[in-house]
Amino acid sequence: MRARLVVALALAAIVAACAAPVSRPVAEQGRRPDGFPDAYYLDAARRGQPVYEIDARSSSVVIEVRRAGTLAQLGHDHVVVSHDVAGYVAPAANRADLYVPLDRMVVDERQARAEAHFDGQPPEDAIEGTRGNMLGKLDAATYPFAVIGGETQLVSLL
Repeated sequence: MRARLVVALALAAIVAACAAPVSRPVAEQGRRPDGFPDAYYLDAARRGQPVYEIDARSSSVVIEVRRAGTLAQLGHDHVVVSHDVAGYVAPAANRADLYVPLDRMVVDERQARAEAHFDGQPPEDAIEGTRGNMLGKLDAATYPFAVIGGETQLVSLL
């Protein structure tokens, strides 16, 4: 349920930051996930369906990671932010596909921590340790992107 809420909030923020309808694939932005469905959205736009490209300049994904469990008092709450979100939204098709490069995610950006109402700032070594653990556990070397996508009930999530 909590994961669904995070995805719903992320999609709501992303949809709010969408640019004008597109009639072409997203401009090449460097690395992209293999098999990303650009063709689906180009085809939908050609058929006259509204298709929106995520505006990476004004969009971000923010994930709040809260400590829990028996050792919670030894850890820190963290905020992980991606300012490199890319993808599409096709509201009439109840579909959205987006991705973020994992190695560009930022841990504990000061402004994001303040917006999350987290106390203070963890030491730099704790931030770097968290980032290293996150990238290692997600196997970012093998799977360099977090990809969220497919058909969903956008209306019920928003």
